[in-house]
Amino acid sequence: MNEEYLFVYGTLKRDSPMHYLLADSAEFVEEAIVLGHLYVVSYVVSDLSEHYPGLVLSTKTSDRVQGEVYRLREPGVILPRLDDYEGCDLAFPQTTEYVRRKEWIILKNDRSLEAWIYVYNQSIQGLPKIESGNFTASCKYV
Repeated sequence: MNEEYLFVYGTLKRDSPMHYLLADSAEFVEEAIVLGHLYVVSYVVSDLSEHYPGLVLSTKTSDRVQGEVYRLREPGVILPRLDDYEGCDLAFPQTTEYVRRKEWIILKNDRSLEAWIYVYNQSIQGLPKIESGNFTASCKYV
């Protein structure tokens, strides 16, 4: 049986309050990077502002987004729950906020593996770019 992996770069990381969505269904492997850019996505509900990242992939090796890799224990169970959380509907990707797809990620010692990742699927025009590629270090979220 092939193992399934997930790369997370924002609100599902270990230091996030929303990590509980992933914690019981996956095993942390290690920190990693993917080639891309991060942007701050915001929305306001009842005068409360929430911030979360949107990742746009790149082919340039200098464009790096930092995140974490997890081995999924039951991909068929956890991925639909995460799709719901991420606003991702694989049947209608043209209208979703994120698209889940497999991409190559870079682990320590330049090892790589293919992992699921949620890629931002909306316009980035006007969104602040996170130059460091690290959402946790750049943004405070609740």
